[in-house]
Parts: sequence; structure tokens; C-alpha cells
Amino acid sequence: MKSLSLFTTIVMVMLLSACGVAIDNAAEAQRDNAATQVAALIATTTLEAARLHTTLDYTVTRASLASTQGSFLELTLETRGTPASVLQEFQAQIFSSFATATPTAASDQRLSQSTSVATQLVVTPLIIPTSNEPVVDPNAPRLENIVTSTGVDGDDCAVGETNVFTTATPSIYVVARAVNVLQDTRLGSRWNLNGEQVISYEFTPNFTIENACIWFFMDQADVIFTPGEWTVQLDINGSPAALPINFTIRE
Repeated sequence: MKSLSLFTTIVMVMLLSACGVAIDNAAEAQRDNAATQVAALIATTTLEAARLHTTLDYTVTRASLASTQGSFLELTLETRGTPASVLQEFQAQIFSSFATATPTAASDQRLSQSTSVATQLVVTPLIIPTSNEPVVDPNAPRLENIVTSTGVDGDDCAVGETNVFTTATPSIYVVARAVNVLQDTRLGSRWNLNGEQVISYEFTPNFTIENACIWFFMDQADVIFTPGEWTVQLDINGSPAALPINFTIRE
């Protein structure tokens, strides 16, 4: 009887041990599965955070570029004597060139709930005037159609228009059409060789020039015609009226 009782006890212990092993295996499997899910979640969150950081860096860079473009444009136009009304117009162009796109949705709902998604910034390229006729107030004095030539006609307009001269050329003219130039407006020309000013001239009319040619000239009596790359800059009241005109003097 005692032997049967001992046998029964041993069997129960073995069953309980087996049950314990099964429970331990199930708990270990659940733990491994949870660890895998946590690792996947961390990887997804890290990827989305990296994408967000890249988008923010791109936005800041484009905003900085737009600000630099605006400052350069404003400085250029101020140097060339552009009226304040025109500067305001270009500033309006700068601000209107910014557009906010629809925010991108985060692929993970948990990340989108905790982090604001950056918007993309689109900047329209600004075009800086490069012609000899800058954008100006239509009522302001201006000089148009600026050319160099070997002479002028009876209407003071260019004859022998060219941008190549020789050391034997008697005189070199710069001719422009003056518009809205009132009496006592100071007109000037600055002649430069390799970026260095060689000579300058000024003319102050005692009458209004509404739409007519004006000219300045540089001749051998005042300047040695040194071979090289020259420019002539026309001014109105001490400010550039247009971009410099290039011309060449050859042997």
C-alpha cells in the first residue's frame, strides 16, 4: 500500500514538472514575440523621424536661399537707382513666390499624432534684369537704347554704331535716348579700362529732354586709346542709369 502511494507521488511530481516546462516555453515565446514587435516599432519610428528631419533641413535651406536672393535683388536695384515703388513691387514678387504644399501624412499613425509634419516650400526663381534698360518708374528720368558709335547725326543719334574701335579711331561716342529728363538733371558718363576709371564727363541740360538722343564722347585729345576691354557707364543724378556698355579698343 505504501509502495502504491509512493508511485502515485512520483507520477504527480513528473506531471507537474512537465507542466512547468510547458508554461516556461510559452512565456519565453511570448517574450520573444513582444521583443520582435518592439524592435519593429523602434525601426519604423526612427525612419519616420529621419525623414521628418530631412524635410525640415530642406525647408530651412530653401527659405535661407530665398532670403539671400531677395536681399541681393534689392541691393542691385537700389544701386542702379530704381525707385522705391519698383522695389516694393519686386518684394511683393518675392513673397508671392512662396507656396505652402499640403502636409505629407506620416506612415505611422502614432508618429503623426505626436509630431507635426513639415510642409514643403516651393520658391519661384527670381529674374534679375540683365538688359541695358532696367525696370523703372515710367515717370522717372531714364536713358534707353544705349550704344557706342564712331559719330552722331544731326538729331544727335548714333552713326556708325559699333563696339569695336582701334587706337587710330578719332573719337568714341556713347549715345542714348533720354526720356523724362527734366531741366537741371545731371547726366554723366564714366569711362573705364579693365575696371579702372580713366575719365568722366557730366552734362546738365537747362531744358527738358522728353524723347531725344543725347551723347558723350571720348577723344584722343583727352585720353590715350589704350588697347583692351573698356566699359562706359551712364549716370542720372549720380546713380547708374543702366548696366555698363562694353566695347573693345584694338591696335
